[in-house]
Amino acid sequence: MMAGPLRIVGVTGSPYSRKLRAVLRYRRIPHAWINQGAREARGLPQPRVQLLPKLMLPGPDGGFVARTDSTPLIRELETRHPGRSVIPPDRALACIDAVLEDYADEWLTKAMFHYRWAFPDDVDALRAGTGCEALFR
Repeated sequence: MMAGPLRIVGVTGSPYSRKLRAVLRYRRIPHAWINQGAREARGLPQPRVQLLPKLMLPGPDGGFVARTDSTPLIRELETRHPGRSVIPPDRALACIDAVLEDYADEWLTKAMFHYRWAFPDDVDALRAGTGCEALFR
């Protein structure tokens, strides 16, 4: 396990960034939130596929590697940081949990994206408060 807090690079408006951050908070895993595009994000390792969030994890050479995809990252954190698990100990409940998580990850985001962009007031709120101003230039 690496010394100091984990670093997570994300965007406030990203449901996957918020999901991973919520798990880190719930599990009380020390972490530092870094907004994508912030000065602190420069020079950090980059994943092969540029997705959000990016979690900096210790690599085999002692440096850090950037990893993406919130669901596998949450599963990996379960093995790296025992205690306050988000996975039910009962196998049947864990299976139901995995199905619900997959459904929410892949399908409920469609509704979220609709409501994020369908109404002018919501677009204005997103533009003003999330650091995504570059999307609107």
